[in-house]
Amino acid sequence: MTGGSLGGWDEATGPFLHDIGAFDPPAVRDRLLRTAGHTAATPEGGKAYKAIPPLLAGRAGPAGLNARITAPAAAGAPGPFLLERCGDEHGMLIRQGDARDSRLDRKLAFALAAVAGGLNAAAFHEVGFFSANMTGNVSALSSLLAMGQWAKGLGYLAIILAFVVGAMVSTLVIGAGLRRGIITIYARVILGEGMLLALLGISRIALDRAAGVPTLIIGLAFLMGLQNAIVTHISNARVRTTHVSGMSTDIGIGLARMIDILRGKGEDADREAIMTRMRLHIGTVISFLLGGVVGVLAWRLAGDLSFAFAGFVLGVAALTSIENARQRTARYDGLD
Repeated sequence: MTGGSLGGWDEATGPFLHDIGAFDPPAVRDRLLRTAGHTAATPEGGKAYKAIPPLLAGRAGPAGLNARITAPAAAGAPGPFLLERCGDEHGMLIRQGDARDSRLDRKLAFALAAVAGGLNAAAFHEVGFFSANMTGNVSALSSLLAMGQWAKGLGYLAIILAFVVGAMVSTLVIGAGLRRGIITIYARVILGEGMLLALLGISRIALDRAAGVPTLIIGLAFLMGLQNAIVTHISNARVRTTHVSGMSTDIGIGLARMIDILRGKGEDADREAIMTRMRLHIGTVISFLLGGVVGVLAWRLAGDLSFAFAGFVLGVAALTSIENARQRTARYDGLD
């Protein structure tokens, strides 16, 4: 069989891959489909991929890296592609979008919300500013502008812009990585966040207070924007970790819907989906709260080194995910 768009079913080998031309870049397409095997030359000298033995099971499409891949049924078929599992204990920084389940979303949310809560609370305890609360910062900016306190207002404007720039940089780096087929790009950006956070904590020791305070506030705002963009992309916006206003609203909505179900006025079929979201949102808020408590205690014990320690924790988590993915990818390198 030839051509760039395949369809149908073969009893011997399973479902055909649809619209293979939609996979981009070729590096992503080749790595994904090389794992499943079954290639054939096309008249144009390229490759057509046929009959992915239930590895892709109906989830192949333009978002190639997000394919849900099940265990192979055919004898002698290759093992599952690394994105299906990628070591469940480390998949929270690898699997993206629909390839994630609620458990991975909770792991990601709880871990990074605890870090964000710790950084936010520690920074407020030290210098009196929130690095991730853009709602409060925008309100403070509007108040200062109304009172004509332009100089102070510029400080809050800088915090807001730093958060936005952090999200922008994160998105640009992630987009570039995905276009190059770097499946560990999210973990790598988290690693970069950890390194910058550690550098920020160490640099604070060398700076006097006049220079150290704005460096800390602007630096943390940038990193919180960067982190929030990461989890937004990797979870398809299901997870937020640097602020809790939206999640608190979602908790209230979920409680109302559960009350309706208990009163017989809602769809009972929605119960499990509502409870899944409630567990995510409530756990994230609690993680943010507990992270804040630990962050302040750590700052009181270790001072600015507590920021470096938080960066170290992020770095270890990211490196573990990257190494896990590297080892699993190596198993398929002989399939070319």
